Amino acid sequence: MVTGVAQTGGVSSGAVAVLSAKAVVFLVLAIVVGIRLAPTLVGWIGHLKTRGTLIVYSVIFAVTLAVVAEAIGLATIIGAFAAGLVLATTERRAHIEERIKPVADLLVPVFFVTVGMKV
Repeated sequence: MVTGVAQTGGVSSGAVAVLSAKAVVFLVLAIVVGIRLAPTLVGWIGHLKTRGTLIVYSVIFAVTLAVVAEAIGLATIIGAFAAGLVLATTERRAHIEERIKPVADLLVPVFFVTVGMKV
């Protein structure tokens, strides 16, 4: 919504309703599908004996959902948020969280600078 206000100079209730509906539908679909597929995918990735594989695929999953969210007109953070919710339901949640902290330390400031520049 902030991006829409910045681009057009205003916001309409219709645009807010459409954007909210898209966000809710996207989140529900991403979470429902993700929760059903995540255990299988995490188990498959767990069989790979390469160091760092789980983190790489977790980041790829988050970026993929962010790209899908962007493609349907939502903010990329909505897709990444949905990926985080799905990954938090897996049995390897603690491992992912522990390994992603250094990446988050690098990317979180970049995110806030980018959002600040857009505003």
